[in-house]
Amino acid sequence: LVSAVIAQEDHSFFSHRGINWQQVKHSFWANIKQGRVVYGASTIDMQVASLCYLKEKKLSKWREKFSETLLATLLAKRYPKEEILRAYLTVEPLTKKELGFPDASKHYFGKKLSKLSFAEEWSLVLTLRNLDTLNPIKTSVTKKLPKKIIQQWLSAKWRQSQTLKWSKTKLLLIPYIR
Repeated sequence: LVSAVIAQEDHSFFSHRGINWQQVKHSFWANIKQGRVVYGASTIDMQVASLCYLKEKKLSKWREKFSETLLATLLAKRYPKEEILRAYLTVEPLTKKELGFPDASKHYFGKKLSKLSFAEEWSLVLTLRNLDTLNPIKTSVTKKLPKKIIQQWLSAKWRQSQTLKWSKTKLLLIPYIR
């Protein structure tokens, strides 16, 4: 599960210090070229900063991004990557009411996170893309995912295999969350 989340959400998680400036540059130019937001550059660190510290505040989108960036940098300096990832796995909303992968596992599958199959884990990870249309209930009902989502999923699975190759020892430091 951990490597799938990293592959899907922030494939350079262990190599940046809160912000992936290369991804920021890439998404900036891609969004300019398309004339709309097509790529984001939020790292797991930035998402934790937003979920834990910015949700109650009413900020403009630019001020929120600036605050996220600053907080993510501070989080990366203060906490080890494993703690930031643990926070992400427990606060990311994957259902309308509950937070985190452990609660989502119980909500969608009626079992503990550590008891999920590979396919069930991936269905939770896909929920990160779109809670409303890619949650395990919707995808099991429709059984046919859009081609774009399948391509993203295959790309993330490939990145997952690469992540496992270079960071296996780091991933072992993060036990399943109960």
